[in-house]
Amino acid sequence: MGKKEQEKFSVQPEEKNKKKAWTAEQKPSCQSGRRCVDGLRREADRKPSWPEATPCFLAPSKRIRKELARFLDVLRRVRPLGAHLRTLPMDVADLSRVLTSDRSLLAHPYWSKPAAISAYCYYFLPWNIVRLTRLFPYLPLISPPEKQPLLFDLGSGPLTVPIALWLSKPEFRSLPVTVIASDRSRQPLDMGIRLFSELAREEGVPPWTVIPLNAGFEHAMRIFSAFCQERHITPSPWLVTAANVLNEIMQSRPRHGRGEAEEEEEGQEILQSFLSDLSRLTQRLGAEDRRSQVLFVEPGTRLGGKIITSLREEALALGFSSVFPCPHSAPCPLMQGRGRKTWCHFTFDLEGAPTWLTKLSRDAGLAKDALSLSPLLLSTSDERRDDDRCRIISAPFSVPTLSGKARYGCSTRGLVLLEDAEAVSSGSSLSLSGLSSADVDKKSGARILRVSARHAGKKEGGNDIAVRKSKGKRNGHCMAAGKDVSR
Repeated sequence: MGKKEQEKFSVQPEEKNKKKAWTAEQKPSCQSGRRCVDGLRREADRKPSWPEATPCFLAPSKRIRKELARFLDVLRRVRPLGAHLRTLPMDVADLSRVLTSDRSLLAHPYWSKPAAISAYCYYFLPWNIVRLTRLFPYLPLISPPEKQPLLFDLGSGPLTVPIALWLSKPEFRSLPVTVIASDRSRQPLDMGIRLFSELAREEGVPPWTVIPLNAGFEHAMRIFSAFCQERHITPSPWLVTAANVLNEIMQSRPRHGRGEAEEEEEGQEILQSFLSDLSRLTQRLGAEDRRSQVLFVEPGTRLGGKIITSLREEALALGFSSVFPCPHSAPCPLMQGRGRKTWCHFTFDLEGAPTWLTKLSRDAGLAKDALSLSPLLLSTSDERRDDDRCRIISAPFSVPTLSGKARYGCSTRGLVLLEDAEAVSSGSSLSLSGLSSADVDKKSGARILRVSARHAGKKEGGNDIAVRKSKGKRNGHCMAAGKDVSR
């Protein structure tokens, strides 16, 4: 970066009452760049009560950190801020209100406003990429086929998912992947293509081939099939993806006096229609002995989690199998009884997020101490499994009758409540036994996993839960954050 550009991104002395231009420069908040979130203690501070837990969402590798840090330079070349440099934090805050508290405005495309475009590219796009680069390394994705690997990304926007996947999976970069990126607006697709090309150029490798497709989510599968037929492309995607799409669709529709029940019913119809179209496509793939996966990622909010849970239920009914995060193929315990009060989501710290991005967040009044998401990976092949395992799906919270802070977990036999689990990271999995004889938490209906049960693991007929030691080597874990809202 030249001297003139450095001066542009530095705060110049101004009058006290004058607004200062945003700068991407900042000193780290601590020497290590690591900090505990939401008051949680790191593993180094204490001996974990569940050392056999297999962690998930670990801190990103040095390579990914470096590439995320350089993403600012890519943005500057593709989307120079110019006059929007001074107002960027305010523009980010304004767009955040539209996307969170005033979602009715989503009926009007925000990509038509230059200030909103800059805000999205410099804030929302990189934060979404940061989240996805924490997820992709732990997804059991099948490798792209050697012949015609096709990725179909719905609601692609500025290619958020393809860019995050390309960053997370360097072993995929040299493969001849074709991305069909669909969105109802062409402008974000064009922006994403330029960003992807510039990012790949900086890394010294060619980008994947990207074909833009103008199509809204509701009709995307049918338009995709017709598009492939017209272009003489075999409509057999190795991976179908949709990130942060469904929640926007649900909230952007005018209410017209409809109640929550009517809106939820309409949302179910949208999901059913899409999955039916997808099922017809994947049935043809099955006849050709081809395997395909479908990935949905929604925000880790109550709405996002509920959408993912409903989507899973509909998908299983149509013959899909759930690959991640579910440790089982049974009905979701969060769709039954008292489990409906919470939702499936995962939370992790900011480690690896670029300094320039965390600074912009603070300047916009949107400082973060944790990130969350609600993912679902489906498969067209039968991968059903009913392992006696549990996956941690909540933040830590206090239960008067249990020691330490507890967390909820999901298992084939319903909700479980893990005692003294503050140091067990969100998304971790445990291997269980003896679940049928566990005590039941009166408030949630979850079976209780007590720390003391680990020492009674080999006793037959015991009344406690035994936990089998995982054979996998533990490499460490990230801390979970956020408030539990289910108790």
